[in-house]
Amino acid sequence: MLATMPFAVACGIVLDAATAEEVRGHLPWSPERCTTAGMMHGGAVMTLADTTGAICAFLNLPTTIVVQTELRDSNDKLVALVTQTQAVLTR
Repeated sequence: MLATMPFAVACGIVLDAATAEEVRGHLPWSPERCTTAGMMHGGAVMTLADTTGAICAFLNLPTTIVVQTELRDSNDKLVALVTQTQAVLTR
């Protein structure tokens, strides 16, 4: 499924599991994804949240869904909590 999202692939996102109930992915640390002091850039973190949230919404079509994404570091510490509303719009 990730292969259909070229931006997510270009950013290096890895999809670990995807069901309608839970989507898990990760973004490996690399210096190209960092800001000062080797910290992961907020834009990279938000890209991971947006991508996993979008996959969850897709797997729950055709309903409008509110997705809450927890982002954790390698020590399982919560670093961000993102809430999205994904709506299906027709032409």
